[in-house]
Amino acid sequence: MKYDLREQKSKFNKEVLKENMNISDIRAVNIKINGIIRDFEIVILPNEHAKARVTYEVPHLEYSEKDLFKLTEINAMYVCDDSILFSGKCQECSIKRDSIQKVDILNIKLISHTIDLDKEKKSCSFQDCTMSYEQIMRQVLKKDERILNYQCEPIYGNAPLIQYHETAWEFIRRMASRMNTVIYPGYKESEPRISVGLRLPEEYQEMEVLELKKVFCEVFWQRRDIDTNLRRDDFVGYDITSYKDFDIGNGVVLENKKLFILEKRMCFSNDEIIFHYRIGKLPMVVLHRYDNQKFSGMSVRGNVLSVTKETVRLKFDFDKEQEIAKAYDYPWMPETGNAMYLMPQVGTIVHVYFKNAKEESAVVINCVRENGTIHGKLTNGNEKYLTDETGKQMFLKEKSLGFVNERTEDGITVNDESPILASSQKCISLVSAKNINLEANTIYIETPNEVLGKKVRL
Repeated sequence: MKYDLREQKSKFNKEVLKENMNISDIRAVNIKINGIIRDFEIVILPNEHAKARVTYEVPHLEYSEKDLFKLTEINAMYVCDDSILFSGKCQECSIKRDSIQKVDILNIKLISHTIDLDKEKKSCSFQDCTMSYEQIMRQVLKKDERILNYQCEPIYGNAPLIQYHETAWEFIRRMASRMNTVIYPGYKESEPRISVGLRLPEEYQEMEVLELKKVFCEVFWQRRDIDTNLRRDDFVGYDITSYKDFDIGNGVVLENKKLFILEKRMCFSNDEIIFHYRIGKLPMVVLHRYDNQKFSGMSVRGNVLSVTKETVRLKFDFDKEQEIAKAYDYPWMPETGNAMYLMPQVGTIVHVYFKNAKEESAVVINCVRENGTIHGKLTNGNEKYLTDETGKQMFLKEKSLGFVNERTEDGITVNDESPILASSQKCISLVSAKNINLEANTIYIETPNEVLGKKVRL
């Protein structure tokens, strides 16, 4: 179904047309440009920064390249009567000279203030699984209540979330994908604003439609094999043209369906401001889970806070602090497997390995040796030692191997150039279910006491 714009415009009476916005009604509040606005465009899409473009006709050669540079990064707000149309930062300025007409065309590209949340990449872990996603988001946003408009049910995870070399915007967007929801940028405020999710409207309005086109969101075909609960009707929407200014998330009744405004564009056409909307249901725009691919196959250092059975609690190097009680129990899975290993000790450095891009795939795989310069036995990289906290040691040297108790010097050593040496301050017992055979040209046993051999029944 499609309505023709020109036919519909003729049906509006003069009183209605007076209410429509004209481009001459638009003005800048906090920047002064000596010129006339000739074009104005706004684009608000889900999960992206809002953008706008303003075109001025300015006197020839009045604005130099230096002036354009000064405009960049300036905060700008555009209004129509008492309504704010867009507020953001000047991201890019360019000018086209026309020496014949003696006028220049100045183009200014704007971006929403959410760009301030998308500049600095940081790393921080959130190991406390009792924290809700909303609490984590607010902590990432420095607990500024004004920035976040959270419109979802409380959600909790079962594993740590880690902001790793991500901006606040990137991390919150990724969190929204785990929640299977959507984020929208604020585009009328003079500070960053993020809305997470869309709340059901209290009322649904009828729209004055100039042009309408039925659309189908192709993402349905991409997800139907993953989520069998999806319904095809949830991905059917409408592209609508209207004179009226509605906000993202407004409820609309169309063809007896209650729908959301999911996308918004404003442009200048035939001397009037026209609004283009995409209207539909939430599944059309929600983010589907994606992960930080930087994690896949990566190891991150941490400091051991406590050890319990086969799990380790730690503080990542990029965290300023970490409470032991709120730390996560990461499983200890050494590279040697479970045949022979020692648990890390408190205060030592370990590596957390991510099997794939998901944070919940992380395991602690090894303990970093850092005392080689102060421990005499560890200065030679060709000699390997495995020593537990009681002093029991297994070693592998260039010409020998063995087991020894460092505290008592008891143990067994096998040398390349000398016999097997077994030493003990207590009795040495050789026990076998069958015969014990000692075969050699010479068997030498040195002891201050007698050697007793007897037959025992096993």
